[in-house]
This record gives sequence, structure tokens and C-alpha cells, in this order.
Amino acid sequence: MSETRISKEKKDSIIKHLGTLRSRDDKIHVISKEGRWAVKKEGRSRAYRVLDTKKEAIKTACSITKRKPKWEIVVHKKDGTVEARLPRYNNQ
Repeated sequence: MSETRISKEKKDSIIKHLGTLRSRDDKIHVISKEGRWAVKKEGRSRAYRVLDTKKEAIKTACSITKRKPKWEIVVHKKDGTVEARLPRYNNQ
């Protein structure tokens, strides 16, 4: 069999691209949406779930991250600014 060789530049480009894909999927955001609270994966347009209270949304985000321990939860205020980041090790 013949080996396919990839240039260092191409390899670096692929690694950088894969890193951005992973980082997009390893965060769950709790955001305000039309008077309710949405749980949304970073980089996605649709919410995973929309709930009545922020507390319920955070609980839902925690239950998702129990199955995906490398994910981080980012909690936003009503105005959209970041209120808190819950590190991966706190979600279990």
C-alpha cells in the first residue's frame, strides 16, 4: 500500500478546524428567550429545550452535561451577558 503524505500546513489547518468543531459542541448555554429560558448547544440555531424558569433550565443543562462530562455550562443574564460559567467538573 502507498502512504498519503500531508504537508505540515495542511495538517495544522485540519487540526485547527477540528478544534473549532469540538469547542463549538462542548458548551451548553442557558439564555433568556421571549420571557422564558432556553437550553442551547453552542453553534446551533435551535434550542434543546425552552423552560419557564432559569433554575429549571440550569437543571436541564446539568442533566445533559452528566452524559457529556467534557461540556461546560454558560449561564447568561436576561440581557445576554454571561453571568456564570460552570466548569465541567462541577456538572457531575
